[in-house]
Amino acid sequence: MTDLLAHDRIAVPNSPPPPGFVVREHHGCHRSLVPRARERFLAGGVVGPGIDVVAVPAARAAANLHQSAAVAAELDVPLVVLASRETVPAAAHEVARVHLPSDRIVIVTQNGKWHVPRVMLTADTEPTSRGRTSDTSAKRNLAIAMARMCGWERVLFVDDDVSGFGRLETDTVRRALAEGTGLEAVGWTFDHFPDNSMVCHAYRLAGAEQSTFIGGGALAVRVAEHTPHFPLVYNEDWLFMLPLMLRQEVALARAGSLTQDRFDPFARPGDAVKQEFGDVLGEGLFRLVHLGMDISAAQTRGYWRTVLRIRAELIERTADRLARGLGRRCPATQLVEAVQALHEASASYCRPIAGPTGIEVPWIDALASWVVAWRHDSLTWSNYLGELPTRVGLDVALRRLRLSRYEPPSMADTPPAPTPTVVAQRPARAVAAALT
Repeated sequence: MTDLLAHDRIAVPNSPPPPGFVVREHHGCHRSLVPRARERFLAGGVVGPGIDVVAVPAARAAANLHQSAAVAAELDVPLVVLASRETVPAAAHEVARVHLPSDRIVIVTQNGKWHVPRVMLTADTEPTSRGRTSDTSAKRNLAIAMARMCGWERVLFVDDDVSGFGRLETDTVRRALAEGTGLEAVGWTFDHFPDNSMVCHAYRLAGAEQSTFIGGGALAVRVAEHTPHFPLVYNEDWLFMLPLMLRQEVALARAGSLTQDRFDPFARPGDAVKQEFGDVLGEGLFRLVHLGMDISAAQTRGYWRTVLRIRAELIERTADRLARGLGRRCPATQLVEAVQALHEASASYCRPIAGPTGIEVPWIDALASWVVAWRHDSLTWSNYLGELPTRVGLDVALRRLRLSRYEPPSMADTPPAPTPTVVAQRPARAVAAALT
């Protein structure tokens, strides 16, 4: 893996990794950037107004909605499911009905590609975002806009692969966004099975310390005019939380840890290329917070040259250790897949990115221009939220957002069951017949 940046010739040091294996300039843990909400803000018995709605950007089979529906029932709030792909609306409603009455269930769909109408987010049109097929960002943005119009001030996002909400966690939710804490969002980490990119999974596999950060999979958000948006890029939840982390007051905190479904992080090594741009963005922007640097630094080519040098060293050393069989024990097939994923990620640096005009640009230019577009989008999004009508009701909100609500068949639409033939019997025999 030489010449990882064809345009800028980043050199990868050949010195062996230090004992314990750590790439010194890579931050394997970002948790120091946010306080632990449970100890710092939830002590003293402060009880907030709780959550107004549970929102699920669902794309998996409807059976995965039991956890989020149970949480909505425990919190006594409506459940909004933004359903696509494998989430069949009728099946989703049936699952939710196990836990909630029908008037507390909102299953919505959108014809065509999921998007927020009447707002143009420039970074979402960047070449690096056009290949992104996930609709999670758009669904979360739609949920924020819907909440703004319906008067739901506190939204709990729960992904359909998340579990582990017990009594303690729902109690934390009720208190998390209480007035006086200054918190605008509270999230959970996933430690039972870490939710990392392929490169970071491989880094951990090689024996390094690599933790997880709070994410959109379980995130309680206070909705207001200045609530950030989720851009169309891998690590979109990090990009949502970064503006909160940069505010002077403490606006973001970690509530605890939850569980997500297990998956094979190296099942499709080619996906490492799809993750890499967003992962470099997230790690590079969080690095600014660690170093106390201004966000404007991320609009320069020089800053991203440094970030990509660190990333190249991380990939090079991790692949070398795994190829030599060092690190944590794992199946041989997973080891091969991890090394392949690293090679796929590093090879992507050698391919320039086609710009909006079709002209190919190096990664450092693409990263810098994406940050410029994203910062402009933050203002566009804030203006959009500020202009939305408020407390207009769900039907108006759905029409404005061009969403369709699934309506289950009513009892009047259900054909009556055939009347059974009644045969005169003694009471005991009638009961016995009914039970056979």
